[in-house]
Amino acid sequence: MSKFVQSPIVILLFILGLTSCSDNKVHEALSNFPYAGVGGIDTQNQGKALFTSCASCHMPNGSGRVDGTIPNLAGRKKTILSGKLTQIKMSEKWLPVMAPFAKALSSNQIELIAFYLSTLEPPKNIGQGPIKDPSLGQKIYLNLCIDCHLLDEMPQITGQHFRYIQRKIREFKTMPEELSPMITIAKELSEKEITEVASYLSAQKSPKGSEK
Repeated sequence: MSKFVQSPIVILLFILGLTSCSDNKVHEALSNFPYAGVGGIDTQNQGKALFTSCASCHMPNGSGRVDGTIPNLAGRKKTILSGKLTQIKMSEKWLPVMAPFAKALSSNQIELIAFYLSTLEPPKNIGQGPIKDPSLGQKIYLNLCIDCHLLDEMPQITGQHFRYIQRKIREFKTMPEELSPMITIAKELSEKEITEVASYLSAQKSPKGSEK
């Protein structure tokens, strides 16, 4: 195995200094990573091995960070996870920190990571919002969100960190409405309503999504 991958310190420094590392270096590290290809070990362990290079930011259990900077990925839908990674790989979605990692992954490796994350138990340490009355945010969710977010092709938004949901809705409010129906809905919400619905969603349990 490459010494570049073996050292946890090197991995951490690499992630923190990502903008100065070349895509070729990332690709070299991933190609030398154990179980990077198919065969010899079960699919979940292959995904787990590949995810090791992501764990410094996304946490070993995929739980992300309660401050909202990193979303919870554990137990999310496989198709959504693989789709997002593929978008980053193809430069259809711009996340500078993740781009070198995603671009270095093969399509098969993306599927392995997505499958592994989808099989993880949703974490218990989800960041909660300040609103303790669930009926306030629940009403907003049922009126504006549920029809779309129950569809298979849409991401799960329950069981996600409060500050992450809050931040994403705020980001949607700044975008042109023609890009997504979600943006139109976000623009209708006041800051108080964003806090209410984000508090409600973060407090709900999210089922594992390995089958979808």
